[in-house]
Amino acid sequence: MNISPNKTRPEPQDASEESSHGAPALEEGAQSTPEEGPTRSKTILIMLALCLAVFLAALDITIITTALPTIAAHFKTNGTAYSWIGSGYLLANAATVPSWGKFSDIFGRKPILLTANVIFLVGSLICALADNIKMLIVGRIFQGIGAGGLVSLVNICIGDLFSERLVEQVFNQQKPSRSLC
Repeated sequence: MNISPNKTRPEPQDASEESSHGAPALEEGAQSTPEEGPTRSKTILIMLALCLAVFLAALDITIITTALPTIAAHFKTNGTAYSWIGSGYLLANAATVPSWGKFSDIFGRKPILLTANVIFLVGSLICALADNIKMLIVGRIFQGIGAGGLVSLVNICIGDLFSERLVEQVFNQQKPSRSLC
């Protein structure tokens, strides 16, 4: 290695010399190139996790809607409270979607998606432990807040995962096997 008088770091003599951690040494000021993107297996795993998150929110809507008459009979409630079980969820869901998108722009996708999952879980726990209709409605509102984040953030994450540039590159690399004309 040569040490030049005006630099404090030693420079490698040739490009084949490696740094202490096994990677090729970079010249001062040079930056390493980031990965092109997640590998195929990571992409499949990410998509599976995102699909499960949306599945939770969608399943919650369909199961509760079907079970509403039984739930109302269990709590011996009137028509007004009966309607708020579903309406509270849907209103909270719709009202919070724009906020989730902005929060994910500020704080990042992963922590906000995990926060939405936790809020949905807390709402589910409140609903499971509900001993009256008011507690159930509050739990459904928390579930709606979390579900608004799950549904919107999954769409945002998929948009980030499959950028337009990447999709164009994939389609441009594939050549048609035969012409239709």
